[in-house]
Amino acid sequence: MTLVAGNKRTLYWGLQSAKGTPNTTPTKAFRVSDFTPNSVRQTLTLAETDASTQEPSDVVVGYQPGFTFKCYLRPTQAAFLFKGLLGTNADTGAGPYTHTQSASITTPYYTMFEVEPTVWCNRYDDCRITQIQLDGQVGGVIEATVTVEAIAFNGGATAPGSPVAASDLPYVYPEITVTRNAVNKGTCSQFSIVISRNGARAQGDNGFSSIDYVNGLFSIRGQLTKYAEDDVDRRQVDTGSGTGTVPTTAIYSETLAIKATRDANTSINIAVAAASYPTNVAAVDTSGNPLAEVLGFRSLPQSTLAGNVTVTVKDALATPES
Repeated sequence: MTLVAGNKRTLYWGLQSAKGTPNTTPTKAFRVSDFTPNSVRQTLTLAETDASTQEPSDVVVGYQPGFTFKCYLRPTQAAFLFKGLLGTNADTGAGPYTHTQSASITTPYYTMFEVEPTVWCNRYDDCRITQIQLDGQVGGVIEATVTVEAIAFNGGATAPGSPVAASDLPYVYPEITVTRNAVNKGTCSQFSIVISRNGARAQGDNGFSSIDYVNGLFSIRGQLTKYAEDDVDRRQVDTGSGTGTVPTTAIYSETLAIKATRDANTSINIAVAAASYPTNVAAVDTSGNPLAEVLGFRSLPQSTLAGNVTVTVKDALATPES
């Protein structure tokens, strides 16, 4: 019996040319801090009697492979992740390169190899990235939680030998700026943003596997923690205006941008066209720390899906898959 260390898990990704066409030559490899697979097979326990009083049998009623993983947000992987989630990507420049990304109804399919070296290799085909959550706070590293749904699963697959996992350092909170209504005050100590496709599997009388994973309601939600300077943000929530004194029917919104910058050639900027703030909580802190407000936000619909959010990534790679 040969046991192995538990810190070797690596995810290898390849962009598919089409649904149903696996890519067995991955171009990206991710280190992870957590990996949680779905139950590949859906089962249910029969609800029926038994004369001997035993529990009924289980039956398999479908296959729904997928997984969620956590990783640090690295400059060389940011464009890859958000292209998969949003769908539209335009590459410009000649080193550094700029990848401009926006939401489209359809998104690409990927093949992903989950490799535990010398132990197992599971291959997931027709993967779609369905949600990305980014979290950051003072004193920390920027973390991504990525949710993926797949159509097909293959255990005992041949593990790819390349590429090597990315080794560039992840973004850290001192590289973050949060800009609201074109102004960065430098008072934001924490952020969380969740961009989700909110889709569902399509499954009919076609056997055990899903026909497809279909994107649903596009949404952006999150929260900001900022030091309180005045009552403007509370008035926006309570009255609909930063200068309001009585409640109105107006919904306040503003542009919101969360940007990580390593240098002039390395950055990611998530620009929400219209963010509203449904909640503002300012808890009493008896320790005497600076008063902080926690603002919950969501994106408001725009005239087009593509206009909802724009992600702009600068790096040294010609394409997100490079």
